[in-house]
Amino acid sequence: MKKFFKITGIALVMCLAIAFITFKVLDKTQSQELQKEEEISSEVEKEQKADELKLNSEETVKGKTTDSSSKEAFERAETSEGHMTFEPPENPTEADIMHIMHLMTHQKVRANKKEGAIRMTPYSLAQVTDLINEVQPPNKKKLLQIVNHWENGNFDNVIEEHNYFWEYEGGKVGKAIGRMTMTEESYFVRKHFYNDDK
Repeated sequence: MKKFFKITGIALVMCLAIAFITFKVLDKTQSQELQKEEEISSEVEKEQKADELKLNSEETVKGKTTDSSSKEAFERAETSEGHMTFEPPENPTEADIMHIMHLMTHQKVRANKKEGAIRMTPYSLAQVTDLINEVQPPNKKKLLQIVNHWENGNFDNVIEEHNYFWEYEGGKVGKAIGRMTMTEESYFVRKHFYNDDK
């Protein structure tokens, strides 16, 4: 009987030792991952600050749109305040607003295919709000609610919001399947909103 307790005791001590070592290894790995995430986050913040400075100092911006019939209505321009914006259509419609907001979501979502983009900035969001209030579309309340979320930095529902606009426009290819990481968004912004031809 003593032998049984000895063997059980040794086995129990070994199990505890293995559990302790496993816990320490996992804890160390988790700490390293957190440290890497903090470093990446810090780098992205630095890039975003640099991007904002570059955005305010650049004189030209390149852009693309998907709707060839109203291409000029969605071209990006730079105002005297240095804010990127789009040129609102002369006689805006609900479809114009939905298209503009759809292109804005491209900055935030992952999709197999995305065509065109409009930079989502406080200034461009204010422009969209003005368009919504001017046009008074039937879905005004929903659109203003979405813009309000974006103005407050709430992108929890941006995938569903993108797909709402995408479906409205008869989406067949390019359904949003996820949300971009900060790093992915930073890359997207640099790629689509900066003129690298200088």
